[in-house]
Amino acid sequence: MIKEFIKNLKEYVDYLMKVNFKDLLINTIILICILLLAAFAYIPASILRDIIRSFITAFTSFNGVTSMLFECLFKIVGYGCCIWAFMYLFNKRFDDIKAFEEQVKGEEPKKVVVNKNKSKDTDVEEIELPKTKSN
Repeated sequence: MIKEFIKNLKEYVDYLMKVNFKDLLINTIILICILLLAAFAYIPASILRDIIRSFITAFTSFNGVTSMLFECLFKIVGYGCCIWAFMYLFNKRFDDIKAFEEQVKGEEPKKVVVNKNKSKDTDVEEIELPKTKSN
């Protein structure tokens, strides 16, 4: 996953160097949303830390160096989860830069719908074409 993340990050940086300011703003907002979603990965680690800490303090005193090491360990685990979540979400979003470019530009991928009506012995294909805008 890390190799794929680095490859996608390089392609994304190359893409960012070619966009205009409007698209750059859109990409910045997308990255902020991915960061916020990745930050939610810290919550389960915090909940687990609190449950374990409560269980330990119920049976023994828990302060001093061991308490600091415990907190540090779970912060590292939480940050690791956040980094893993960011890499996963980034890879999912920017795996195909060409499709992403088309989506940002607002272009829908061209769909060709083929309806086969079987009448007697011949197959007639109907293609649904895009509709024109009417003002």
